[in-house]
Amino acid sequence: MGQYLVGPDGIRVEPVKLFGAHLIFARMVDPEATPGEEWFRVTQRGAALGPGYVRDVEALAELVPLAELRGPDEAGAETA
Repeated sequence: MGQYLVGPDGIRVEPVKLFGAHLIFARMVDPEATPGEEWFRVTQRGAALGPGYVRDVEALAELVPLAELRGPDEAGAETA
């Protein structure tokens, strides 16, 4: 997938397909997570934010200010 958004305070949101480690971590959040689903990995300064993985935009909105998310070029800096 490779694309991601950044937000204030070191927030990074990356869509991921659930395979390998992503699937294992997502199943810690929801045991019903299935291979191939697309979820969001959410970090702040490199550490998991909240559960670290969320299934949909509604859950994402509970963790991060969606209106403040930008592409890395728009934000002016890459984040880890």
